Amino acid sequence: MALLAGAGLDALRPRASAGAGLVLVAALTVPAHLTIREPDTRPDDLRSMAATLLAEQRPGDAVLYVKENWRLFAAVYGDAYRNLRDLTYAPGQVAPRTAAQFTAALDGVERVWVVTGGRKRQNSAFLEDDERYLALMGNRDFELRSTDDFGYSWIGLYVRRPACCGATASPGASR
Repeated sequence: MALLAGAGLDALRPRASAGAGLVLVAALTVPAHLTIREPDTRPDDLRSMAATLLAEQRPGDAVLYVKENWRLFAAVYGDAYRNLRDLTYAPGQVAPRTAAQFTAALDGVERVWVVTGGRKRQNSAFLEDDERYLALMGNRDFELRSTDDFGYSWIGLYVRRPACCGATASPGASR
């Protein structure tokens, strides 16, 4: 549409008509362009998600991007993710970690932020198939502490459960 408008403006003679046409096109299109860039018109609120992460993260926190390409969208607000250890990829690798590699990478990690998008977390049709996320959800050492929705994006905080208060296994108990 923009190319057609430009071609039409170029065809106008004299050039003063082209200037008036340009002003008319701008007056008709600029409000729509501004409207679609408002936070309420976006399916995701990445700015608020980044602000929440910045406010709530702690030194040593890690992040898991579900699906792994989600980190490209989150990187728009890179400051919020800069200090989080990326558990999705091993350093220097181009392929994401397997579930087993991810589980091994959890060693020494106390808190993991899950960052994902593209669908509402509370949607009853939500079915997760990311093997790393499934490994985290099934890991008895971690519990989901909080979730926050930002449109179709959301973050969840998994926290390592404290070691059991000095309890010992009873004799004959299997491991």
